[in-house]
Amino acid sequence: METGAKMFLSEQRGCNELSWFRSYNTFNFGGYFNPYKIPFGNLYVLNDDTLAGGKSLLMQVEEPSVILLIPVVGAVQYKDDYGNDAFVEAGACMVARIGGGKKLELINPYANELINFIQIWFRVSTTESFGNIQTFLFNLDAHPNVMLPLFSADESSVAKPFIGKFDGRVEGEMCVSEGMNGFFVFVIEGAFEVEGRLLHARDGLALWNLQKIEWEALSGGAILMVLQIPRG
Repeated sequence: METGAKMFLSEQRGCNELSWFRSYNTFNFGGYFNPYKIPFGNLYVLNDDTLAGGKSLLMQVEEPSVILLIPVVGAVQYKDDYGNDAFVEAGACMVARIGGGKKLELINPYANELINFIQIWFRVSTTESFGNIQTFLFNLDAHPNVMLPLFSADESSVAKPFIGKFDGRVEGEMCVSEGMNGFFVFVIEGAFEVEGRLLHARDGLALWNLQKIEWEALSGGAILMVLQIPRG
């Protein structure tokens, strides 16, 4: 089976920007479309968002999805049509199951501070557990140079996401899990070499039909996210 790779460079992302909000889009999203930026398996949204103090962002989910919300700087208040009202801060990941046509609101709880967060959406076929939210804590400084899981076993068929913080020149590897056949790698901070390719902050790399991927951190305190997905 032929292996493959596709780069998603930070500077080539789509950008939606207002005076109080900026969103960089790794894949096609909203008014941004590029035939090269189509979804990768069930992964179809990876947005890098910055929101001004006291502002909120209202979004509609067009199709059934599992959504990851990962604050990088500050915290995010989350509300949705199911009545959920949650607060998630840096060092935590919130996972929500949202049905098609439902709305969610992301709010900056600080009056005068910018926040930055990553939101990731996976398409799902099941309608079970819509409206459920879960929060997972991860302490990257307490567990250096290892990948920490961001999902519970309940979501293991949707994807297997991991995050880790690495010292410079530390190497790592990950074997593909059962039921998965694609990796999407996203650098949050620093620089990495992944499967022979140089990645800087907010670069992405899709890899498929590999049994294992290997990486090396090229800077201290570099943060890497790896999403294992069923590519179909």
